[in-house]
Amino acid sequence: MAKHPTGGYAFPDAEFYGMSLCDYFAAKAMQSLVANDAEQDKSPKSIAIQAYRLANAMMEQKEFQDGK
Repeated sequence: MAKHPTGGYAFPDAEFYGMSLCDYFAAKAMQSLVANDAEQDKSPKSIAIQAYRLANAMMEQKEFQDGK
């Protein structure tokens, strides 16, 4: 079975496939970035970029771990 480029779906069921695993990881990362009190660029665009960078790193690590 070919791997889905975004990790497949985070919460699949018979009727609704839901968000991708990558989007789920980004949403979790975004929560942390918004809640973090550190001085950083808090613009929505910057937070989105950072969240997806973290999500993509998580996807890469997952691929590495799944490949073992």
